[in-house]
Amino acid sequence: MALIIASLFIIGRQKDKIKVNYREIIREFVIVLGLCAIYTNLYLYGDLFHLEFPYLVAISTAVSIIAGALIFNMARSIIYVCFSASFGVAMTVILILSPILWAGDLPTFNYALFPTIHAITLLFITTLFTSFFGAIIGDFLGESLR
Repeated sequence: MALIIASLFIIGRQKDKIKVNYREIIREFVIVLGLCAIYTNLYLYGDLFHLEFPYLVAISTAVSIIAGALIFNMARSIIYVCFSASFGVAMTVILILSPILWAGDLPTFNYALFPTIHAITLLFITTLFTSFFGAIIGDFLGESLR
């Protein structure tokens, strides 16, 4: 929730620039959507298919380095990567628990909610940490390549 409020605050401060730079906004929106899909799949692989921990760290770091290199502002890249990782957790919980919701079995849903969140929390903390530093490294890499 704090990330959403922070992103709305940043967008509200730059309301005049939004009218001019719509291509950059669309490009960054597509990057954020791609990051959300990648982090959702990463959490699904980590929880359902028991992805090895070093692979999880390597993939999240590589994705955040690429995102940091593509987004030309360090603060934006960090915010976008952290928002995408957080949104990926929410989407993963929804995808894992949606069959139980569709079946209409509320006691089973309540029973399965906490173990699912517990299993994804370690993955989220790790990917958030590595993605934060990966976005910083990617921004430095993107500045050196420009």
